[in-house]
Amino acid sequence: MAIKVLSARLVNMIATGQIIDNPASVLKELLENSLDAFSSSIEIKILNAGKVLISVTDDGQGISRDDLEMTIVKNATSKISSIDDLNSIKTMGFRGEALYAISSVSKFKVLSSVSDEEGGYTLTIEGEKSEITKNNTCNKGTKIEVRNLFYNMPKKVSFLASDKTENNKIHALIRGIVLSNHKVRFKIQMENKASIIYDSGSLIDRICQLKLFGVNFFKNSIFMDYSKNQMRIYGYISYPTLNRMQSNCIYTFVNKRFVKDTILSLAINLAYQDLVPKGSFPYVVLFLEIPCNMIDVNVHPQKTVVRFLDPVLVKNFVFTCLTSMLNTYSQNVADVHANKFLNRGVDDVRKKEKIIADVGNNLPNFSTAQDTNNETSVDENVISDAQDPNIQDKDWENDFRTNASVVEKKAKNDSESSCQEISIDHNDGLRDPGRMISSFIPPYRYNTNTRNNHHIPSLLRQHATILADGEEMFLGNAKCQLYSSFIISETDDFAFIIDQHAAHERILYERIKSSGFNESQKLLLPYDIDMNYSDIIDSIVSDLNSKSFDIAVTDTGIRIFAVPIMMDNIEPFIQSILSNFNNSMTSLSSSLESIYAEFACHVAIKAGQKLSIDEMNVLLRDMEKTKNIAQCNHGRPTYVKFTYKNVEKIFSRS
Repeated sequence: MAIKVLSARLVNMIATGQIIDNPASVLKELLENSLDAFSSSIEIKILNAGKVLISVTDDGQGISRDDLEMTIVKNATSKISSIDDLNSIKTMGFRGEALYAISSVSKFKVLSSVSDEEGGYTLTIEGEKSEITKNNTCNKGTKIEVRNLFYNMPKKVSFLASDKTENNKIHALIRGIVLSNHKVRFKIQMENKASIIYDSGSLIDRICQLKLFGVNFFKNSIFMDYSKNQMRIYGYISYPTLNRMQSNCIYTFVNKRFVKDTILSLAINLAYQDLVPKGSFPYVVLFLEIPCNMIDVNVHPQKTVVRFLDPVLVKNFVFTCLTSMLNTYSQNVADVHANKFLNRGVDDVRKKEKIIADVGNNLPNFSTAQDTNNETSVDENVISDAQDPNIQDKDWENDFRTNASVVEKKAKNDSESSCQEISIDHNDGLRDPGRMISSFIPPYRYNTNTRNNHHIPSLLRQHATILADGEEMFLGNAKCQLYSSFIISETDDFAFIIDQHAAHERILYERIKSSGFNESQKLLLPYDIDMNYSDIIDSIVSDLNSKSFDIAVTDTGIRIFAVPIMMDNIEPFIQSILSNFNNSMTSLSSSLESIYAEFACHVAIKAGQKLSIDEMNVLLRDMEKTKNIAQCNHGRPTYVKFTYKNVEKIFSRS
């Protein structure tokens, strides 16, 4: 078979497959061109999931008559002109491939003008025919219509998904672009339905307009804004106790480009790793601004992948900022768990009233007209709010809008108060977990007004100390214990239900994590693990020895003389660390934290263990001094909070 040079048209159609995969990818290229043209208003129209029509109209700079002919020439662009420009890309598009690729597989039309007064021109392309005509009614800006996508590539059409699936892809694309460009007005019409308008405004305005995560996100998110080393990160992150089982609640942007980046995902996962349940993800909307010369967007034709010049620097920056903000608000718990309980109570009331109403409808009506007019019923609005978890709570939304523009200031560190030691009788007959835990449990705060100090469980009374006057008690005073598992406490404004095991588990975990195990157990016989020598082994062994291990490097591998208390399965643990040289510190940290969490869970106060009021108050005071106390080691909430109005709602009194 003879070798032939392919026609330009055929080459274009082949190359199109790398750039244009579906209607959403076409829309992405058109929207990026509109944004690069400094548009302040963009209108989108979609028919038949983009298979019949994709139309984008903007009020940007427009295209002149001469440049209009160049829009469909391969590798023709106004955005870069030299290699230096390629190393510092500031625009969304730059390859000069999109319009020529789109025009080769659709019936393509461009209407554009650089002036409102002079009119503009229309470029029409169908197949290999193209025509430019004068258009006196064209306003400044550009309108591009893409009709009958893949009309000349029937096999490509057969690979497209259903209209519903393709529309979902378009919705996801629009959501990302609309969210990252909140200063641009968008008008969107899908399938001849009523248009949706997103007016320009602040970031929080756009989040509210999109109804991105519902009312729960408004109530349970934190605004953050940090800058360092020419990088800036800002946006909203949820409390750890507000999470879901899918990662599609994480939106990350790099220089306003919506990306799914492994470095950013890793930083987010590390920041939340021991705060959310395994397999769950927080709600995140984060924007990273970074100098253009520190990022490479010329990785994939669709420009959906980015690479960082120094990925470790970026990861550490994002991780540090997230951790700092989460630590600042580490005692805040999402109210979704309390709302589930409250809403169930309202639903139960509604069911009972429906039963009563059904019975009443079958009884004779003895009421007078005057009595009927005075009848009252449960507020339907309250019930409907309770049933719909995504309904917009206007009061919360307004508060969120008001405060969102102000960067949250980092909470002041609690100053250490002087403490007075209390002498406690250790012979009270309560369980004592033993010498191995006494050395790593720091002093507990203890109120001087409490009674029967000798009844504090041994795990709580290790080095118990007096709470200094004036120290804040946001969890209030303990009132009682439910089912020997949950503590009820109260302040002037709130009531709390605390899971005693989950709370104590987190307290112990944070203390062990910060100080490590202060005691280790010697092995009866040294344990040898054979392995090839590497420089990384010295580093890992040094780190392990600082955490209650006793390990020496030998000619054939390593020899272990002692390990932390409660540790078993030594070899799998060591091998899991050494198996990943490039990420050894992450592996070491994760492996050790898993041991810490298991140990804390094992020795913490158990559900079903009775506590006195004094003992409960000791636990509450220490919760107030522990970071990340809002959730246990497994990501479950340690407490829920109620207001007086919340309780009234249960009894339909609000």
